[in-house]
Amino acid sequence: MNQVFEPDWRTQNRAKRKFYARYMTWIERGGYVVVACVFAAFIFAFNYPVEDMIKADNVAIEGESTLLTSDQAVMVVEVLAGNFAEVEVGEPLVKIVEGEDQIATYQQSEWIAQLRKSGREIPTSLDRPVPEGRVIVAEKAGTFIIAEDLSRVAAGEPIAKVVDYSKLVLKAELEGNTVARAAKDQVAKISAINLGSESGSLFRGGSSQGDLVSGAVLPPALKESIETQLKGAVVKARDDVPLAIDGIKMIQIDSSVKLGDSTGSTAPIQADPAVNYALKGSVVEGEHIGTLQIATLPPALLEEARRQIAASARAKPFRTADGKNVIVESVDKTQFVVQLNVKGAGAEGTTPMPATVISRKYAAKIAIADPPAFLIEAVRAADRRGKPVTARVEVVTSTRPIALILLKKS
Repeated sequence: MNQVFEPDWRTQNRAKRKFYARYMTWIERGGYVVVACVFAAFIFAFNYPVEDMIKADNVAIEGESTLLTSDQAVMVVEVLAGNFAEVEVGEPLVKIVEGEDQIATYQQSEWIAQLRKSGREIPTSLDRPVPEGRVIVAEKAGTFIIAEDLSRVAAGEPIAKVVDYSKLVLKAELEGNTVARAAKDQVAKISAINLGSESGSLFRGGSSQGDLVSGAVLPPALKESIETQLKGAVVKARDDVPLAIDGIKMIQIDSSVKLGDSTGSTAPIQADPAVNYALKGSVVEGEHIGTLQIATLPPALLEEARRQIAASARAKPFRTADGKNVIVESVDKTQFVVQLNVKGAGAEGTTPMPATVISRKYAAKIAIADPPAFLIEAVRAADRRGKPVTARVEVVTSTRPIALILLKKS
């Protein structure tokens, strides 16, 4: 019998030969399955979309506000509604005097009125009519909040505001690799909501009934005690020099807790939402901003700038670091590097100059869709105590297959 393969090519082990004879068909089928899975993985990778996001951390959540402003300097002479009072449309809020002349006249009239009360005689030349002022009424219903300093408000600065807490918004400067694709109406994700901590601590208690996260568990005295004990101690990070502790920024505590039903009459403290708790929103307003750098100028501007620099340099004597007195005789081959602040999209039809990005952001106003009641009350309480509720904001700018991301990283 003619042998196709040499005897020494095949294994002479009887157990292996018996195994191959019995299971070779299944091994072959297994190989086909593996190859099919590899092809399926390739197809999946090129069809499974991954979201590209730009984000910002520690963004304040606030109510939709209507600002009360004036195009002139303002002095508030009377507050007609209580601070943090609920007001309706058309309700009078503040009475103001506008303009530097009117403010000076009103202040003089107050001074004259005080002199009259004291019984002193006032010259007729100083007796002027008191400015009537203007009453500002509420254009929208909401919560009235007055500014802290009302003695003089600069032109364009807010005098007060009316806040609608049923509409929560975030104003963020978002960053990321795909910031150039940011646009209005894109979907936003609001997560890592922090309701604030008076004690500078964050307590996380894990239990079978869910996690309890709060910044109101620990007393401020605990932070002060730990800070006192640690201040001045020395710490050292990897590849760094020893450093002295100057203070504590935040204390985070992780523990296990057992939760039970509360039956007390004391008002409960609102706990922070869990780490994985997230809300949906959308970009309602946005503008591209950043700092860019250019190394070329338009020819006419370049020549003019070079001429002025040469003339200015030649006009001044200089002293070098080693004490020599020198003067510039000529300036040649002048090159420019100019850093520019950019804001908004450029006009269509114009030829852009090449630039290098130093920092690039998208200033956006994000509205939270259907904000929960606990968050509305938390933001309202935060405005009263002057400490904001913050969150992380992520805006989806585009989607692309996961295969493209993996190929870019490889």
